[in-house]
Amino acid sequence: LEVQKRTLNHRDTWELQVDQPVSGNYYPINAAISIEDTDKKQSFTVLTDRSQGGGVIQPGNIEIMIHRRLLADDARGCKEPLNEKDYDGKGLRERVRHFIVPDETTETPKIFRVEQFWLDQTLDMNFLSSQKTEVEPREVSLGDALKLTELPDLVKLYVTLEEEGSFLVRFHNMDDLNTKSFPPPDFFKAFQSVQETSLSANQLKSEMLARKLSWNQAISNQTVSNAGFTVLRNESSSIDNVTLRPLEIRTFRLSNPSKRST
Repeated sequence: LEVQKRTLNHRDTWELQVDQPVSGNYYPINAAISIEDTDKKQSFTVLTDRSQGGGVIQPGNIEIMIHRRLLADDARGCKEPLNEKDYDGKGLRERVRHFIVPDETTETPKIFRVEQFWLDQTLDMNFLSSQKTEVEPREVSLGDALKLTELPDLVKLYVTLEEEGSFLVRFHNMDDLNTKSFPPPDFFKAFQSVQETSLSANQLKSEMLARKLSWNQAISNQTVSNAGFTVLRNESSSIDNVTLRPLEIRTFRLSNPSKRST
């Protein structure tokens, strides 16, 4: 989710010989693409609702490839035309949405992050057929403990059921400038074991960090090492505070609830 800076016809680690000025400056757009006016400290961002390709080929212009169709082989390795057809025999059609966000580069947090936060959490509309004129809402809980949780701005909560009585809970800070710190939600108290894991939850975070390789890297004539990288918070069942650095995701495994989950 981190925004990567790209410069036209440039690579940071080698001298680029430009022979494909368009495709050589196209990049994947997973969430957003932005251009900045460094003199006026203004930016212009386009948010996407799915992964696409794009770039800034001409100064001040954002170019996005929604879809493509070729009637002849482009000699790029497929050895066949890229000519996918829809049910009616015509080329595939993509119905997408783009959201335009003007911003000031000095804004904190970035306005497009706020928009992205809400776009990622759009409401789902559900319909049912019933003879009743009114439908009573039904509460869904984790061990009768998962209630509406107040979190800092731009912090997202993900809950995934692993197995009966075991859940993965992820906190995601979508603010790319500010650190967020908050007490764990009340539903943590309904579980006897709370362990912090790696992002993929295949090992404890402490085990992952213990296996990390030590390396040195030269950045701007400075040597940076990860040898002193330590666990920000251990995996004990008592977690007093959750701290999220900009764009950080932290994962916790909650198990053995004091009440049976529903």
